[in-house]
Amino acid sequence: MIPIKLRGWDKVKKKMFYFNLSIYMSLNEDAQEDLCPYFVNDLMQFTGLLDKNGKNPKEELYYKDFMRIPVKNDKICIVEQSITGAWMVGVDTLLFAVEKLGAYKIGNFYENPELLK
Repeated sequence: MIPIKLRGWDKVKKKMFYFNLSIYMSLNEDAQEDLCPYFVNDLMQFTGLLDKNGKNPKEELYYKDFMRIPVKNDKICIVEQSITGAWMVGVDTLLFAVEKLGAYKIGNFYENPELLK
């Protein structure tokens, strides 16, 4: 079973914060607000996949991560979720992009906004 993990961008500290949903849900409401007061709307879910092709093998892949796809002329795409719930990178599923196309993580939406250009 894939663990339900989330990360959130702290807009004030400009820092990513990681936590496990089961721990978060077990806290009372006041503790939850203290834990994540700034990024409640900026949560990103763990995809269940690890970056096996990048500089940091076994790094977790999350929603809004930037992936470089070498076999598609080094195209840069962002990890998104389709309407069916599948994790996608461009027109390919994330699993296919990592396993067959050699895609690897190069950053994320909040820490590397320059990659949007």
